[in-house]
Amino acid sequence: MNRLTTEDYRANEALHAMRLAVREVLLERKRKGCSAIFADKDGKLIQVEADDLAIEEEPLEYSSISAKDVAEYLIAKTGSSNELSNMKLQKLVYYAQAAHLAIFSKPLFSEEIEAWMHGPVIPSLYHEYKKFGSRKITQDKRKDFSLFSQEQINLLDYIRKQYGKHLAWKLGNMTHKDAPWKDAVASTSIIGKSKMMDFYKKEFDYADIRRQVMLS
Repeated sequence: MNRLTTEDYRANEALHAMRLAVREVLLERKRKGCSAIFADKDGKLIQVEADDLAIEEEPLEYSSISAKDVAEYLIAKTGSSNELSNMKLQKLVYYAQAAHLAIFSKPLFSEEIEAWMHGPVIPSLYHEYKKFGSRKITQDKRKDFSLFSQEQINLLDYIRKQYGKHLAWKLGNMTHKDAPWKDAVASTSIIGKSKMMDFYKKEFDYADIRRQVMLS
């Protein structure tokens, strides 16, 4: 079982802090009309004028839960009569992230989601489960999901019931109609968490999700 180690958490937290710091520096230079110097992959220095600086969207709060943790819960709770392929799993994990962002205004997990041809994909999950192809994913039983809060458990169960009834291709088509995937596939390929949060706060049946997820 590939769980994140303490070193992984520390590395991710350090990366999150570094991205925030770099973003603040670039924002300050852009405000002052100053150019910035970058090094390309070959070490060549490139000067970028203030008007051309592309500022990354502000990273949201770091989560110690991994996309793999979310996937393992969904796999464990999926009944034997319900086929859960790699493609379908990707879409359920995506919608779990979307709902968590919409309800709690912070990510369920920190991994980036990419816009691939058949919909949103978390690359690490794709490579973890690609050995199953289009077949049903199986795993050794895991009983300890104590890293999730009760509200997060409620949210994952809600996503499993609401979206798990659809076939993988149907879920893919649903994500293709949503702005976060359409915008990302036409540009950077990364589906920004802030864009997901803004879109799904309006798109989801917010009141219904809150009733079934929130404890109070």
